[in-house]
Amino acid sequence: MNDTGYKVEIFLSATSLSDLDFFSKSDPFVKVYFGRTNQKWNFIGKTETITNELNPTWNKTFTLNYIFETKQ
Repeated sequence: MNDTGYKVEIFLSATSLSDLDFFSKSDPFVKVYFGRTNQKWNFIGKTETITNELNPTWNKTFTLNYIFETKQ
């Protein structure tokens, strides 16, 4: 640990998403926001879009600085 906390790596997946497309399965992606500044969430990044998948596992990972036992 240093002054900015621990590095935490996040891996994302989902199961049983709703199928919101009419002619095929949904094409899900995730936008990640973390830590508010001036009442606005900070955009960290976006996963790739996985076509026609209701149980996606994204390849992109996100590394965040996190301080345990502190409200963030």
